Amino acid sequence: MKNAEGYPDPTAGKAIHRADKQPDNVELVIRLMKAAARECNVEIIGRIAIRDETGRVWR
Repeated sequence: MKNAEGYPDPTAGKAIHRADKQPDNVELVIRLMKAAARECNVEIIGRIAIRDETGRVWR
């Protein structure tokens, strides 16, 4: 990650990466949905969109 002037800024890069990471509960729901689809012999076509308790949408 680089700042606006083009210099490396690893601290800000790590903070941005952590802020954009999906919460564990959202990731768990997506994994469960995919596992349920496999068990039912169906295929999920397209993205799964989930809205969490904060109102943020995860895809």
